[in-house]
Amino acid sequence: MPEYGALIFSGAVIALIGFGLSLPFSFKNLGKGSLWISLLLGLGCYFLIPVIQPSLQNWALNLFPSDASLIFKNITLALLSGVLQELIKFLFILPFKFPSFKALLSVGAMLGMGFGLGESFYILYSIRNLTYSMPAFVFFLDRASSLLLHISLGFILAYGLKRNRTLIVLPAAMLLHSGFAFLSLLHTDKKLSLWATVLTALGASLALLLFSVFLFLKDQREASVRLKKAGSGN
Repeated sequence: MPEYGALIFSGAVIALIGFGLSLPFSFKNLGKGSLWISLLLGLGCYFLIPVIQPSLQNWALNLFPSDASLIFKNITLALLSGVLQELIKFLFILPFKFPSFKALLSVGAMLGMGFGLGESFYILYSIRNLTYSMPAFVFFLDRASSLLLHISLGFILAYGLKRNRTLIVLPAAMLLHSGFAFLSLLHTDKKLSLWATVLTALGASLALLLFSVFLFLKDQREASVRLKKAGSGN
């Protein structure tokens, strides 16, 4: 059984990775209390997942006949994971639209980061109980990929909320998350090797983060242009 010191060290490394990955969205607003509140909310709301998701997935699986195709079962599991997790994130981001509208995008990314940290700490707890096995280096790559995904999707949910495009962006985030969950299920069913799964997820989540950073910088430029126009108008 891993010693507590190793688990604390691993948790600290994961937290540093998360903060580093979230900096493109948060560094200008680190002094805002709403960012740290959203981080804590994201961390806390993840722990609804181990309570709700297994029961929901088991209920759905029981609806399938005994000879149902494994791929349809995995698609169902992945969709339930994506829908549930992104809906919970969205519901916790939504209240921030009104008091902290200017920092909403940073709040979304930070809440996503907190959610990803919650997931990582839960997995570390599983490691302590010998229910999760992965080489250390691969584990950190896997956690980096997960943090990239949650930060990006948290940002994207906030972006859709800010632009009043929730009806488009929320289902898109759910489908993206479901795709990553399906990839993990392929590894669980030994359809993909561990390295293929982790590297594919890492590459895809990095591309998603870069796209999110592009949208964030675009939003910042547009806000700057509006401020200059307002200033010149005065």
